[in-house]
Amino acid sequence: MIQFVSYGIKNGPPPAFDVLIDCLDLPDPSPVVLDTPGTTAEVAEVILGANPLVQSWLQVVTALVLERMKTDGSFTVAFACSAGWHRSPFAAEHVAAMLRAAGVEVAVCHRDLEVIG
Repeated sequence: MIQFVSYGIKNGPPPAFDVLIDCLDLPDPSPVVLDTPGTTAEVAEVILGANPLVQSWLQVVTALVLERMKTDGSFTVAFACSAGWHRSPFAAEHVAAMLRAAGVEVAVCHRDLEVIG
């Protein structure tokens, strides 16, 4: 089983993880969708529309997870951004969806959505 956890670095130490994905360089949607969590289609549209390379980045992260699965069938991937509200939940959900489409079982949790929301 692959587990994903999104979190914000300003909300405390990271959760336990085997692989860390830094989402800080993804476009920050805050100015457009401040109070909307990264799990929504609205935030995804803003992030994906801000830079055409975001989709490629998601594909690379998906490939990284698939490669790790060749040697380890069970591990945790942490997705980090500033607050754990927009970018890391967005990335975790989108990579999970890509993996599920490939038949991979993925569990996703968002540690800091409750902190802010």
